[in-house]
Amino acid sequence: MSRIYNLQLFAEEEKTEPASPKKREDLRKKGHTFKSNDIVMGFTLLTGFVLFHVMSGYIANGMYNTLRFFFNLLSNPSQYLTISGVKNIFAYIFIKIISLTFPMALIISFTGIMMNVFQTGFIFSTESLNFTLNNINPLNGFKRIFSKRTVAEFAKSLLKIILVGYVIYSYLSKSYNHIFNVLDMEMPQILSFINSSIYNIGLEAGLTLLVIGVADYFYQRWDFEQSIRMSKQEVKEEFKETEGNPQTKSRIREAQRRVSTRRMMEDVKKAQVVVTNPTHIAVALMYDELKNNAPVVVGKGINDIALRIKKVAEENRIPVVENIELAHLLYDKTEIGSEIPPELYKAVAEILAFVYSLRNK
Repeated sequence: MSRIYNLQLFAEEEKTEPASPKKREDLRKKGHTFKSNDIVMGFTLLTGFVLFHVMSGYIANGMYNTLRFFFNLLSNPSQYLTISGVKNIFAYIFIKIISLTFPMALIISFTGIMMNVFQTGFIFSTESLNFTLNNINPLNGFKRIFSKRTVAEFAKSLLKIILVGYVIYSYLSKSYNHIFNVLDMEMPQILSFINSSIYNIGLEAGLTLLVIGVADYFYQRWDFEQSIRMSKQEVKEEFKETEGNPQTKSRIREAQRRVSTRRMMEDVKKAQVVVTNPTHIAVALMYDELKNNAPVVVGKGINDIALRIKKVAEENRIPVVENIELAHLLYDKTEIGSEIPPELYKAVAEILAFVYSLRNK
């Protein structure tokens, strides 16, 4: 007697669904997101070479003063062969190195940090510092070595080497004659040639890396989206988990209320009048005789919401009319987005007539 097994039950369910907002939030808390390191490298390289070009005069002057200091030292070494003299030498060298490199290093570091923040936002997570056995599992190591991502990164690195190498080769080929004439130049000309060569090569290499980085950014985003996809079963389980959580329900309702209130406040700006009681209730009315048969309630609320409606009305120069009885009737008998009931036509018409008369004045 043979048995038939459904092997699909043992297969891992295909992940076809985009990641849910909850999963994205959980991953972000753990520090899992996407970015392109090549964009960071391209921008920092460009920044570095542009700064070097701009500050070349300052750097050259600093190096000249340093060399002059050492030549003076060699001409009279006995003056510095004391404990205080040696201290002065090291202090001078340290200050010169800091003064020449610190401004550039600071700006380049800031550029790198800002490019990371621009891509991922501010993320602080200690998750990646936690020790797990999977990190030292040889099998996982082999999987990473032969993974699709590793192959893609290798291909990208090879492309960068080829393109940057071509940029350098192309520039050197164009500058072939100048390079061989360097020995016939004066020192200022040599320094100027070296400065412009470094700047041009760095600029072209940086722009090349930046173009690669932009393409890599979109690839990293696509790859990240693929890696966090969910199966239909995972979506169902997450929905059950979140729906069964009272705190989550409360947060969802609160978020919905905020969105609804924000939308209502935008509609209040279109109102012709706001009727109040005057402190606890506010109802905003709009009437467009071409679209509506009767005035429409575009916003209503009590207490804090009422105060916000009145504030929006004041900011947008919408008349606020105090009518305790009508405010209560409008609040109790109408819904936002609906026309007022016929029994309130006369009272509202009188208020609108009053508002129109104010405008005519």
